[in-house]
Amino acid sequence: MHFVDRTLFLDAPLADLAAIEALEKPKWLAYKNWINTGTGTRVVKPSGKWTHDSIRNPLTNLFKNNCAYCGGYSDKQNDGEVDHFFPKEKDTTGDYIYNWDNYVWACHSCNNLKNDNYPLINPCNKSEMAEIYFHHSDGRYLIKAAATQDLQDKYKLTDLKTFINGKIHPKKRLLISKQLSDYLSEVHWTYEILELEELTDPRSADTQQAFQKHSDALRKTRAFFSAVEYVLLKKQIFEEFKVQNPVFPYIHSDFE
Repeated sequence: MHFVDRTLFLDAPLADLAAIEALEKPKWLAYKNWINTGTGTRVVKPSGKWTHDSIRNPLTNLFKNNCAYCGGYSDKQNDGEVDHFFPKEKDTTGDYIYNWDNYVWACHSCNNLKNDNYPLINPCNKSEMAEIYFHHSDGRYLIKAAATQDLQDKYKLTDLKTFINGKIHPKKRLLISKQLSDYLSEVHWTYEILELEELTDPRSADTQQAFQKHSDALRKTRAFFSAVEYVLLKKQIFEEFKVQNPVFPYIHSDFE
């Protein structure tokens, strides 16, 4: 679970959502009123227009086709879904049903378990996500001990009602953390050897061999980054590696 910054995303379908909301919000309000009062003619539950590709495509781009909670790969053809972070079941005004800022991309498992539970940790809230960290020893997402009680409660509900720390994902994330650290270390030390060889003799056989080893390390690392799961976790691990190795000559975009 990692912070996703909506403010940097320029392709939000706000006009499409406004047009849909103008047509659909009255239907939802009528349905909710019938559900709450049980009087009058039966009102059929409106269909969810948030499943349109004009809505889902930008959302999958924003979340890199990864579930905002567990980080697993979830595209439109797989099991990805639009999650109403503030549940539509609790939305008495209808203001959040077609609200872009209320949409989170989630896998079916997390979205189904989350259901109408609220409030959880919001993956698009910078201050909340600043209190969540990846535990490198076991692959879980944990909350800092100094976090407020309100955030502690949100984290407990998130942990209980999504699969951020289920049986499968922590093990997979732990493996990714170890593998990526090894790949980046190989890129680093092969680069340092190449630099030394080039200073000694740029045309020597040793330099050519060092160049080939470094190229191979880059190729393997880029291939690892290209895998579609846990994209934001891999970015975090890279940034942490950069902090620990400030002379590392590459930036994250070099591997995208």
